Amino acid sequence: MPKFSPNFIQDLLARTSIVELVRTYVQLQKKGSTWKGLCPFHQEKTPSFVVNEGRKSFHCFGCGQGGDAIQFLREIEGLGFVDAIKELAESAGLPLPREDITPQEAARISHRDRLYKANDVAAKYFASVLRSPEGEEGRRYLESRSYDLEFADQHRLGVAPDGWDGLSLALRAGGIEPRIGEEAGLLVAKKGGNGHYDRFRNRLMFPIREQSGKVVAFGGRTLGDDTAKYINSPESPVYNKSHILYGLYEARRDIHRADKVLVVEGYFDVLGLARAGVGFSVAPCGTALTEQQLSALSSHTKEVVLLFDSDKAGRQAAMRALPICLQKGLWPSYLSVPDGKDPDDFAREHGAEAVQALLETAQPLLDVFIEDSLPGPDDGAQAADRCLEELAPILVMLKPVQQADTIRRVARALGVDARVVEDQVSKAKRSRRPAPQPRDMHPPSASAEPLAEPFHGQEPAAPASAASAAPLTPPQRQLIRLMVQDPPELASLVEHYQAHQWLNHPEVELVVSRLLRVAREERTPHSTELMTGLTNRSLLRDLSEVLTSEESWYPADRLELATRECMLRLRLEWLLRRQTRLTRDLSAQERSGEADSGLLLELARQLNDINRDVERARVHLGTL
Repeated sequence: MPKFSPNFIQDLLARTSIVELVRTYVQLQKKGSTWKGLCPFHQEKTPSFVVNEGRKSFHCFGCGQGGDAIQFLREIEGLGFVDAIKELAESAGLPLPREDITPQEAARISHRDRLYKANDVAAKYFASVLRSPEGEEGRRYLESRSYDLEFADQHRLGVAPDGWDGLSLALRAGGIEPRIGEEAGLLVAKKGGNGHYDRFRNRLMFPIREQSGKVVAFGGRTLGDDTAKYINSPESPVYNKSHILYGLYEARRDIHRADKVLVVEGYFDVLGLARAGVGFSVAPCGTALTEQQLSALSSHTKEVVLLFDSDKAGRQAAMRALPICLQKGLWPSYLSVPDGKDPDDFAREHGAEAVQALLETAQPLLDVFIEDSLPGPDDGAQAADRCLEELAPILVMLKPVQQADTIRRVARALGVDARVVEDQVSKAKRSRRPAPQPRDMHPPSASAEPLAEPFHGQEPAAPASAASAAPLTPPQRQLIRLMVQDPPELASLVEHYQAHQWLNHPEVELVVSRLLRVAREERTPHSTELMTGLTNRSLLRDLSEVLTSEESWYPADRLELATRECMLRLRLEWLLRRQTRLTRDLSAQERSGEADSGLLLELARQLNDINRDVERARVHLGTL
């Protein structure tokens, strides 16, 4: 993976107009020194989305999204870190730094590029056939489902002709070797090794794109009487079907705007809903919904609506996704189309308004899961016990308030005391076994791979710990805001008093160290270098706000007072932590009965000094 130095990132952000970048997606109006518009990441009627060209940052005061041009492009386009860097660098005319990679890595990258090119050539070939005489059957089929050629072009639909070598010849003309076409899943080797033939023949073709927009595979629906209604590309070095969702690349902006994603079963379901104005739908590529696919969705939204077939198999497929969704921090809902129709048929017959009304009827998947798990009247005396064993591992995943409410609901439904359900949940929590699936269902797929690209060229992120997720104290938040607003003054005070020793939050310490470095270099900080590697939501939001909008700054007439108060409160927090620790140590030594009298006297002296310092600090604060 490429490594980008802080200087390269700084140069790239300096050359990128974040206002012009954002204006390609959002209508902005100038308000003083900043620009405002409707947030592209959530639905709002009053603009709360602010872009600051001077600070090279954006922030939404509604949903809390914020960062620099790199982060904006990643969020709006669903790109990885490296792809976002490459796209911005290309737009800015900034050459990427040369990489020192091994010959083996260079060969691997080159090989993948050839596979990408083969798929791109194939997509263009299939699209051209759709508009040719050979594509007449495909055009008639699309017309029968009310799709026109303009819509087909928007979604890069095409036709594989009813022949054996049309694509083979197109690949050869595009400089693609047959073995690359075979590895990409486009060609099949003839028996005996005597040449190749086209895998897809007489089929309507659906290009499958990864999150960067590159075509990695195809799905093909027969236009004849082939017994296999659909066939899909086999896996390849650029295509893993358990990781890819059809339509995600096209839907990513609509997903952000709606702040939800609709998961359906088929290609035409995605297309039919898009035609009806529901552009935030995706579909697995011939697999059950996997952990990796849900991980991909979690980077775009936390609300997932599962719209599967209304039969038993479709309902069970939705239930299998419940524990994976909860593990990924997603909140799933369940929806089925009336009368057993496909979403595409329903949208075509009833129109966009009916689709929107249908979406309003989605039920929390947890409620449906509980309903399906509850025993029937004829299930026997042990049915309630089996139900609790099935439900408890799911209830363990819920947040405390939601868990308590659900426990009460389950207890009422089973006719048992809530303590019986609580005991079963506690038992499941202690066992820490993977959550079992509902009856007659298969377990989810294996572990997910991380989606976010690591940032290169900066100091390491704060260690993952309980402190990283701990709430920030007001003085810690105040210090960060002040250091961004008044870097020279605050940096000087922090270094003079060694105030970083008063902090007990690793992420705050990390940001303070970064701000001290920026102050020494006498430059304006950019959000990437401050926010990289942070996980604390409050800290990220505070940084985004204060970097983007001066409305978040302290008024000039309160700045000095706010600074003095911040320093005093930070020191008081530190003194109180030491006071607590010394009190505990002295008490432990006294209870042991074995402590040296000299040690006891020293601990008592230190505690007396701390008590005096605490009182002084409180008096000083009272005078402000």
